[in-house]
Amino acid sequence: MIQVNGKLRDKVDVPVGISKENAQAAALASENVQNFLEGKAQKKVIYVPERLVNIVVEIEKKSLRILIRADKARIFSLNHRNKMFRVA
Repeated sequence: MIQVNGKLRDKVDVPVGISKENAQAAALASENVQNFLEGKAQKKVIYVPERLVNIVVEIEKKSLRILIRADKARIFSLNHRNKMFRVA
């Protein structure tokens, strides 16, 4: 099993007793995994022998967007979860 940030992304068949380096290479060679790693920096790789490879990557932080409501003259902002809160 290959996980990216703890979520199952692919399954590959490898020989029993494969080394950590070979398991990591097989995980990184997967096309499905490459889609999730695109443009992200790897923090670490967790290997559980004969079970799984989990690749931990940095999560993108979304920039804040400012919304101005002219009808009420209030300024609102959206946080990283797209929930609106009042700024001024």
